[in-house]
Amino acid sequence: MSLVLRFLGVSLGSPDSSPGGKASLGAATTSLKRLIPDPGKHRQKGLWAKDAVALAHLGPDPAEMQRGDLAVPVGLVNLGSTCYANAVLQTLYAIPPFRQALYAARPPLSQDPVVAQLRELFACMEWGRRDPLDPGPLVAALQLDHAVQQDGQEFMKLFLGLLEARFQAQNPLDALLRHLFRGESGYETRCCRCGRASASSGRREGYYELAVPVSGFQTLPESLTSLLAPETLSGSNSLACEYCGTKTEAERQLRLASTPPLLCISLQRFVFDYRKMDRVKINEALACPLTLDFASILSPDQGAAVAHVNHSMFSSQYPAGSSAWWRFDDTAVSALASGPRASSDHGSALALQAANAKLPPEVAAGSIASCTAYQLLYRREDAVLPSVALSEAAEAW
Repeated sequence: MSLVLRFLGVSLGSPDSSPGGKASLGAATTSLKRLIPDPGKHRQKGLWAKDAVALAHLGPDPAEMQRGDLAVPVGLVNLGSTCYANAVLQTLYAIPPFRQALYAARPPLSQDPVVAQLRELFACMEWGRRDPLDPGPLVAALQLDHAVQQDGQEFMKLFLGLLEARFQAQNPLDALLRHLFRGESGYETRCCRCGRASASSGRREGYYELAVPVSGFQTLPESLTSLLAPETLSGSNSLACEYCGTKTEAERQLRLASTPPLLCISLQRFVFDYRKMDRVKINEALACPLTLDFASILSPDQGAAVAHVNHSMFSSQYPAGSSAWWRFDDTAVSALASGPRASSDHGSALALQAANAKLPPEVAAGSIASCTAYQLLYRREDAVLPSVALSEAAEAW
């Protein structure tokens, strides 16, 4: 499983703007580097630990200095079937506010096994010289089975939920994940006879991702439009209208009350085939725009509501970012100089060429066509997130 992403250019507030900050950013960073294991620690296991003299004669471990340029991201070892976890970890690491939140954790939160191992792994990914890195201690803390392949989308939801529960133990981290990833939505059901919405239509629920269909669509905006389009409820699915006092035909529609600074979109590439009575994968190409304009997707009344909640009409625009693109394939990390354009890395070249030929040139030029992509992460254009003071973490050391 390979991952293509670019490190998000999310604007951060000043680290010194948080109350109670006593140490400089440089001092905090120096303290956080203590999370990185000492050179040679990886050799102090098993047989090596029993022969200190032989270990001393071997000299420095070459694996400790394989990473020459800290600007180049580090790879992660696949422990068997943990590529799905590696993809999620690389994605979360590429979000600066998320890293800051981990680094700012204080006891007892920083002593939680999962948080502690994730902090150490991210510190090594940012400042360490070892490449690739072994995520084994974190995988063990999460009690993941190395031999079982999990669904990456489901793992990310569960992992964020676990971290959100852990972060509740410490301010100001308790609301950070909700602020970064959580939007609000609800279903509106409207009676076609009286035109009134049901009482339950006012309910709002949080979402951490939008799951959109792939089959039958050429572009992501088309798929999102379908997801947010009204559907007719009739026959056995008719609405029992509390105002009309009878079952009537109705329209049901998913409505977005707010959108998060970091929008996660899952592409539903697995569907249940009733003929085969099994799940099958959809390898159809889908063009995903580098800039996702929600103003052109939402209905006028929904667009106004989202713009009001997010305080700006520009809140509905999601660019992909402005930094370099990288391809992650577990331990192998490579830069994509021309960006993630159509290639064999992103599905069948013939299928991609056929898909691009069907698209208007201006759409194809501003999109990434893929036959295999299943998860996307967009940054909201106006996202300016409050910085968690790293000085708090320095005080804990």
